[in-house]
This record gives sequence, C-alpha cells and structure tokens, in this order.
Amino acid sequence: MSLLVKSLKDLKYHYLLLTILFFFLSLLSRAFLWRCIFVPIKRVKILHLFQAIIIGYAANNILPARAGEFVRAYAIGRSEQLRKSIVFGTIIVERLFDLLSLLIFSGFVSLYIVLPDFIRVGIYFICTLLLCVLVLIIFGLRTDSLLLKIVFFMTGFVPRRIRSWLDERIELLWSSFEIFKTKKRILYILMFSLTAWISMAVAMYFGLRSFSLGLPFYAPVLLLVILNIGVIIPSSPGFIGVFQYLCVLSLSYFNIEKSLALSFSFVLHALEYVPITLLGFFLFSKLNLSFKDLKKSEYASN
Repeated sequence: MSLLVKSLKDLKYHYLLLTILFFFLSLLSRAFLWRCIFVPIKRVKILHLFQAIIIGYAANNILPARAGEFVRAYAIGRSEQLRKSIVFGTIIVERLFDLLSLLIFSGFVSLYIVLPDFIRVGIYFICTLLLCVLVLIIFGLRTDSLLLKIVFFMTGFVPRRIRSWLDERIELLWSSFEIFKTKKRILYILMFSLTAWISMAVAMYFGLRSFSLGLPFYAPVLLLVILNIGVIIPSSPGFIGVFQYLCVLSLSYFNIEKSLALSFSFVLHALEYVPITLLGFFLFSKLNLSFKDLKKSEYASN
C-alpha cells in the first residue's frame, strides 16, 4: 500500500490525461470502422455509433460475460431503428478485423520477445478461426447464393413455425458480409481497426511514461497483446482481477517489481474504467435507454 501511495505521489499526471485522450481516440476510430461496415446496409451517424460504443464499454465494466455487446447493439438499434440480426452481423465483422489486427500486433512484438505459452495458444486459435471464416466467406462470395441455399436447405429440417424467422435472420446476417466484395472498403476497415489499436498502444505508452518506466518501444504493444488475448474468454465485470494479473505478467518481462507493476495496473485500469463508465451511464440516461426496455427488446436474446 505504501508503494502505491508513493507511486501516486510521483505520477506525471499530464501523461495520464494523454492516456485518456488516446483511449477515447481509439473508440472514435472504432466508430468510423463500424460505419464502414454499415455502409452497404445503411448510412449510420458517427455520433450514434460513438455513443453506442461508449455505452457498450460502460456496460462491460459492470456486467459479466461481455454483456456490453448486447447493450451496444440495443443502443445503436434504438438510435438508428435497426434490427438485431443486422447489428450483430456488423459486430461479428468488426470482431473479425479486431482479431486480424491482434495477429498483426502479435507478430510485431514476437520479433522482439518470446511470447508466453498461453498467448501462443491464443494466436494459434485466432489463426485457425480466421482461416475457417475466410474460407467460408470466399466460398460464399464466389458461389453467390449457393451457400445460402445450402443453409436454407438445412433449416428446412427445423420446425415450420420458426423456420421463416430463422431464414430471415440468416439472410440479414449474411448481408453484413457484403463488405468483403469491395477491396477498397476492406482496406478502410482494416485501416480504422489498426488505428484503433495503435491509439490504444499509444495510450499504454503514456500510461507507462506516467510511472517513469523507461521500457523498450515495443513494451506497450506487448502489454496490449497480452491484455487482449487474456480477456478473450468472458470473465468478471470490467475484467477486474484479470486485468491486474495480466499487467503484472506483461511487465515481469522487463523485470519490473511486482508491487510497482500492480500499482501501474490499478491506475491504468482506473483510467479506462472510471471515465468511460461515467460517460456511458450519462449517455444511457440522456438517450432514454433503460435496462427494463432492453430486457423486453429482441436484443436481450440470441
């Protein structure tokens, strides 16, 4: 505790402000990324997307198992009058590009350090998943409606009362993958995804600088990679506990004292947790959203 107090006294607070700034710039980049995915479906306002992302992050901070994704979908669905199938389809595409960016960053940092075993296992899993999805998309786009016909044939064995409901949602979900027909749009989405990740890496860099930790230039990238692979599996609200453990693990590669690394993890987590949660609840209230309405809506179920 004494080291934590001393660390707080010695903090360079102007770097903390830059950490928060680049964290929100990362979220803004995600809003532009999300809009690019929506383009074939509907012209969605950046402000509405940015607000929905903030609300989703805030919800993830207080709800378990990444339930904030449902809240995010509900928020943009209400703002833009969009159906659940469409919104979740765009979120799936966004996450695919997230995984691709994560692989790129992992490849970069692996040039300078041997990654932990669980990170390498995570990378192998992500590579396998992306490869399977890529094969599915390429096959689907090359054969046009053939893949959908196969899927619809399979749903023919489903009870009639839910078949039309299921077929409609599959078709709407597939429409989200139309973006893969346009190479230019794919590049734009990848650019915004990488921008979001770079902004987060810069935020980590300034967080480390606030503690006067003179680490190699790739240290923030390693921290970002370990944190993101480590929280792929849904856990506690706001990843409390998991976040601290992963920060300490990351900094142990640079021989940072455990108590100092723990102090850093608490401060960094607070910077990512408090502002976004307060702003998220403010927007949730301002937009007249409610958890009661969410439970009644189609966004509350799969």
